[in-house]
Parts: sequence; structure tokens; C-alpha cells
Amino acid sequence: MESPPVQPNSALSAPRRPTAALESALALLGTGTPADVLARLATGDPLGFERRAAARARIRCILVDPAGATARAQAVAAFRATYYRGRPALEQWLEACVDAALDQIIGEQEPSAIAGLDGAALVRFHQLPFATREVFCRVMLDGEDLGELARSRGSSVSELGRLARRAIDTLADDDGAARAGCVR
Repeated sequence: MESPPVQPNSALSAPRRPTAALESALALLGTGTPADVLARLATGDPLGFERRAAARARIRCILVDPAGATARAQAVAAFRATYYRGRPALEQWLEACVDAALDQIIGEQEPSAIAGLDGAALVRFHQLPFATREVFCRVMLDGEDLGELARSRGSSVSELGRLARRAIDTLADDDGAARAGCVR
């Protein structure tokens, strides 16, 4: 079956006009060296890396220094900006930059200490399975009720309690590393 010809004024033939947000982002990202781009991104955080880094770290149940994650995401974006021309969509590209920054941070052998936790404790925590980190974050950081969380997941309170305890022990001390099965 033959496709109908594309009409000159159809949506398929018309070039897509960039949105105002994309035009603004391209103006920030499109000129200069990575150092120039980084300077623009770090001044007032015009692309919202602070908010994006906090949201992605929370979704991924990663414990990071918010300022460090923001700065790293801005640096990744500044480096990658040379190649960005509007594809993929801006939101996807920014999210990928933030995820790359978070991956770099959790991949470090000596991450920065945060909230009284040393870098070794953070390395051990990030080595835990996502489900363990998620239960810890939802119960200990977000204050969700363990019983309600268990019911919503069809799990037992004791099972989720063990996961939360494993995360706490992992963050607490070297004995936690042994119990969590992490290599120090």
C-alpha cells in the first residue's frame, strides 16, 4: 500500500521550531569552551541542575552532597555541550548528564563525606541492592511507616525491617560492612 504524498504545508514537512526553553538552553550550551559553558551554567543554575540532581539522587536512592552533585552535573553538561544540538530532547539530555554525574560520584573510591558519614560508609551503602537502599530512604529519610510500606508492596514488616537494618548497619560501622557482604 502506497503512502499518501506529503503536502508542503503538513506537519511532516515543516521543520520543527525549537521551543523557547530549548533556544535558551542552546544559547547557554552552544558557544565557547567547556569552561565558558560551565561558568554560564554555574551562575544562577539556569537549567535547574540543583533541583534535577536532588530529584535523581532521591529516585535512585543515592546519598550524595547536593552541592557536589550539582557542580558535577554542571561540569558533565559543560563537557557534553559541544555535541548537543537539541537531540535528544532537552529534558532527557539534562537527565542523562545528571545520571552520569551521579554515576561518577558513586563510582569514586573516596567520595566526599556527607552528614557525618565517611566516604567508605557511602561506598558500602551504594553497593547495596537498590531495594535495600530504597527501603532505607523511604523509611529513615522520608519517614514512611514501615507497616504501610510493607502492605503497599505485599511484603512483611520483618522483611523490610531487615533491609532497613542492613542499610543502617552498613552506614554505621565496619561491622556493618561485614554483615552487608561488602568488600572493604
